[in-house]
Amino acid sequence: MQAIYSKIFTTNKNSVKFGTFLGVFLPSLVTMIGSLLYIKLGWILGHVGFFKSISVLSVGLLITLITSLSISATASNMKIKEGGSYYMLSRSFGFEIGASIGLALYIAHTIAICLCILGFSHSISPLLPWISPKTISFLTLASLTGLSLISTTLALRIQLCILFFILTSLVFLLNGSYLGGEIDYVPLSPNLPFWSIFALLFPALTGIEAGCAMSGDLKDPCYSLTRGPILAAVAGFVFYVGMLTLFWVKVPQGYLKVDSQILENILKATPFAMTGLWAATLASALGCLLSAPRTLKAIADDGLFNLCTSIKFCIALTTFFVGLGLYFGSITAVIPLLTIVLLVVYGTLNLATGVEEFINNPSWRPTFRISPYISLFGAFLTFVAMLLMNAGGMFFVSIFLTFLYFIVQKNKKLGNWTDLRESIFFALSRYAIYKLAKTKLSARAWRPNFLILSRSAGDHSTLLSLADQMTHGQGFLTLVSVLKNTVAKVEEIERWENVIRENLKKNHMEALVEVTVADSIPIGLQNIITNYGVGSLAPNTVVLGECVEECRLEDYIKIIKMTLQASRNLLIVRGNISHAKREKEIDIWWDAKNRSNSELMILLADLLVRNKKWQGAKITLKSIVTNSAAFDERTQYFENYLKSARLGIENKVYQVDHSDEIRKTIVNNSTKQGMVFLGLNPPKNQDFGTYYLNMMREVKDISTAAFVICRQKLDLTSIL
Repeated sequence: MQAIYSKIFTTNKNSVKFGTFLGVFLPSLVTMIGSLLYIKLGWILGHVGFFKSISVLSVGLLITLITSLSISATASNMKIKEGGSYYMLSRSFGFEIGASIGLALYIAHTIAICLCILGFSHSISPLLPWISPKTISFLTLASLTGLSLISTTLALRIQLCILFFILTSLVFLLNGSYLGGEIDYVPLSPNLPFWSIFALLFPALTGIEAGCAMSGDLKDPCYSLTRGPILAAVAGFVFYVGMLTLFWVKVPQGYLKVDSQILENILKATPFAMTGLWAATLASALGCLLSAPRTLKAIADDGLFNLCTSIKFCIALTTFFVGLGLYFGSITAVIPLLTIVLLVVYGTLNLATGVEEFINNPSWRPTFRISPYISLFGAFLTFVAMLLMNAGGMFFVSIFLTFLYFIVQKNKKLGNWTDLRESIFFALSRYAIYKLAKTKLSARAWRPNFLILSRSAGDHSTLLSLADQMTHGQGFLTLVSVLKNTVAKVEEIERWENVIRENLKKNHMEALVEVTVADSIPIGLQNIITNYGVGSLAPNTVVLGECVEECRLEDYIKIIKMTLQASRNLLIVRGNISHAKREKEIDIWWDAKNRSNSELMILLADLLVRNKKWQGAKITLKSIVTNSAAFDERTQYFENYLKSARLGIENKVYQVDHSDEIRKTIVNNSTKQGMVFLGLNPPKNQDFGTYYLNMMREVKDISTAAFVICRQKLDLTSIL
């Protein structure tokens, strides 16, 4: 018992660390209590009645209590450093999301300081008529800043004194009576929307984020953050239920609606009792003045700003911003947005905890467990409350947070820690991969899944450019490199993979990287072609560059044959695609002997023109026949075929007298600098090497071409 008492109530003076009561519970509770809520409380009660007010408070308590439980679970799973809510969100959803919400929370607390000080100044100015309210505001700000700068310990202990004054004022409330006179009964306002009342009352139960922001000053953050927020939420709820009960019992309902100085009219018989109201206002301001700079410091520590990371500097900077708000004084219009910002913070905290618990990563081992459905329900309730309470404000805050997100994203000093997004992507990928592995994809679901041989880690070849443009946003691209096992080591493989990835990043390309070790390139590629991939996610097309060197031809033909034996499509690329794309012309030569080749070529050409670099390209389907009857038949067939396939491309049919003129006709009637697709005969009993060389030589004048052999059954009319 003594050890628990020490953890909760004592402070280690040597390390200037605080326990649960002084470090979390007290800042959270006093931040919940402010003059703004005191003034609004009677008005709300007079308009909607006691039971509806209690029900609104209960919904607010439910959100805050679930958020407290989520904070407890997250805090018990990691070593919480400075920054509280910001630290937890940035380590869950990533630096960009965490910092954008953290900045919004900092701004909200800074504005809250302004509001509390303005409320205090206007409340006390009748007693000091010779001093202007603005002067009182600046003197109050200077005093609170001085407390924060001199000693955090002193500021927290003064908060303890403030809490004493608040509790003392409650004693006078219990014994006092309303001195505002009598007024006729005024009926309730049943049409006042529930969520409008919620918008006014919910800030009464916000403040746990202020206690969480003290995480860097706690002796045992895990212990304190799993208890302090929950206790503060319950205590705040009890406090405001008590206030509602006192007002309902002691003040006529009519005066509740019209009297904005209900507390003064109950407490004015004893001047000392008014110090409770002033103390509550100052406590809220001081609580935010302790938490806001710590959030800013935590963001600066992570490298978002080139700011001094001293807490005193952050306090001074926050004071400067508050001073600007006090000087201009017209910030009441943003009060509804403060509630939205706090709800965003609470909602994302619940969402982070719920997703972590639901995914159940091996690294997620909190000592304080909570059902994922509770946290996810809290997140859902929070976002529904935002939408129903103030849809316009939610939209504005969303735009503001998006703006902050992009500002943070462009910063070059981002953290490198692993966040929850990787776990979410992994969980979704795991589900999708298992699902696809059990499913035999239909022709309609066909997507390009290219496998490319990389001869150099810094390679940016034509075939890589072409494959990237075809698969970009449409399919998968895997870059394969084969290292000889006589020289390859584990370190060399990792280095090679990293160099390839850096090259892809430099050229703004997305691709998977696979490095394998084998005695030769054909053996290595055979292992990849036959073993790489999972179920329907295995590569369906191997992309090769053209080979006309006889010294490499034997291995090259082996690779082609093993590709086709594995039922993979083959795409052989020739020329420089960077020149071809300027021409914006694509020719497809219909392969009358192999219809599947023709359908694959049309499909690849269609994928190519969907890329922004080829948008507007003219595609022409070309064919050769040897007699006039076939000419008319082929022309009519193309018109019907292209219409059923929903392809808006042109077609041309050429007639030749002899089959020997076919290759010559292809060369003469192909675009000179655009892209040309040609079909190849699959190897059968003939010498494929000789056929391949003859084909390449006969069409050598076509500078940029893609040669295709299709090994899959495709139904173009259902795919496109």
